[in-house]
Amino acid sequence: MIGSPDPAVVEQISRRSPLAAMTTVNRLGNPSVRLVHPIWDPDGRAGVMLTDGTSLKAVDVQERPVATLVYQQRDDKHLLTTVRASVIGARDFVAATVNRFEAESVPYGYRPRDFWSDEQFARIVAVRLDLIGFELTTFTNNKQEVIRWWKPKSSSASVISPD
Repeated sequence: MIGSPDPAVVEQISRRSPLAAMTTVNRLGNPSVRLVHPIWDPDGRAGVMLTDGTSLKAVDVQERPVATLVYQQRDDKHLLTTVRASVIGARDFVAATVNRFEAESVPYGYRPRDFWSDEQFARIVAVRLDLIGFELTTFTNNKQEVIRWWKPKSSSASVISPD
């Protein structure tokens, strides 16, 4: 296992595999998984995505602001990230996020208006993702091995207290 002080690997992997499975926890403590398309800062420490502000995903994040995103690579590598998520509805931040996606080439970038009706687009919010930690693992010969990990020294092992 190799500890890495460089979380930029998150941005690098997400460029090759832009879709991630995001797991949140609802108010009953049940996990919920959905496919999301975040975009990350070059240093990999923060990212952002868009969602309908009335979606269960947005509600889950507002009530329990920690999530896990998993990226599957073609070479049997998996990137598991833990993030602190925050919903941001400020129209200028949402517009800047839309512009950021549109400025990137496909498949990392995309045109958000192509995926939502005008009614839905009016409810779009941004979700900021602040990296808590990650593990890059490989699964070969029926064995999973952590090949790189990162977690800041100030990060707590328990980021959500039980209700």
